[in-house]
Amino acid sequence: MSVSEIRSAFIANNAVREQIRNFRIERLAAIKLNEGAIPLLDSGVQLVLHVIPVSSFGDHILSTDVLDSQKFNLRNFNATNGDCRFNLDGVYRFAQWQTFELPIAYTQLFRNGRIESVNAAMMRLNTDSDIAISVVESELCKRAFNFIAVLRNCGIAPPIILAPALLGVKGRVVIEAAHGMRFGPIQKNDLVLPETLLETYPTNVADVAKIMRSALDAMWNAAGHIGSKHFNTTGDWIDPVPR
Repeated sequence: MSVSEIRSAFIANNAVREQIRNFRIERLAAIKLNEGAIPLLDSGVQLVLHVIPVSSFGDHILSTDVLDSQKFNLRNFNATNGDCRFNLDGVYRFAQWQTFELPIAYTQLFRNGRIESVNAAMMRLNTDSDIAISVVESELCKRAFNFIAVLRNCGIAPPIILAPALLGVKGRVVIEAAHGMRFGPIQKNDLVLPETLLETYPTNVADVAKIMRSALDAMWNAAGHIGSKHFNTTGDWIDPVPR
């Protein structure tokens, strides 16, 4: 089946789209209650990314050996990556700061191939009210690229859905330090950003950013700006936090 045929089949399959929507609703509700893979620092704000292979709604289950082979490839948002552990749902990796009793982030690889990554501290690194939007954008794109590589190592092929969200952000001011700009405050408590469809494996992080552009623009829109400032006139993405 060609890429266009895969896309057409996905768009036409309302049942799968409804399952994806329900999965997001269920998981985001659990995260807001701090009932994700593990309890995290209760900061009131969370950055979330779900990577959802369409094939995960079938019968295929990743073996324990495959999960074990990928556990150290799971990377958390903007945090030193810590220990890995198995749980009922699959395997996860978490990050913890010594100054906090609970972990600040985790990334869960589910047995069906879905990935959930949550960070409860990243959006409060500057002050309790500011969100460094360029850092968030950069991390979303980099982690998405990393997770797609994990899925490829697991033998999971596109189509894959990328679904980011920012939770608990109402009243937060967005800062863009490189240009000395401030936007907001954000009017909605939860920004459940648009899902984007990955049809082929990307070759680099910039490819992922172009695929996710509608979600990135929506994030900036929520703060009152026309869209991401990190795409040039030809539509190429320039990483605002290169490293």
